[in-house]
Amino acid sequence: MYQWQEEMRAHAAFFYRALTAVINTLREGNGRFLSALAAQKAYVDTHYNWDLRAVQWEAFLRSIASLPPQG
Repeated sequence: MYQWQEEMRAHAAFFYRALTAVINTLREGNGRFLSALAAQKAYVDTHYNWDLRAVQWEAFLRSIASLPPQG
């Protein structure tokens, strides 16, 4: 994640620096970084997977299907 910049050139430069830093960190094989990245992925895989998302969508669709027609 990086801070969005309103001015296009500043944004591109900021994005470039952020992306370059991450690529270099991955190339160096920084153990703490890779460990944190694995923990983040495990969290997201557990809490934001498609099985859970499907249940949420089904509940949402059921709730709007039961609304009275408008108009």
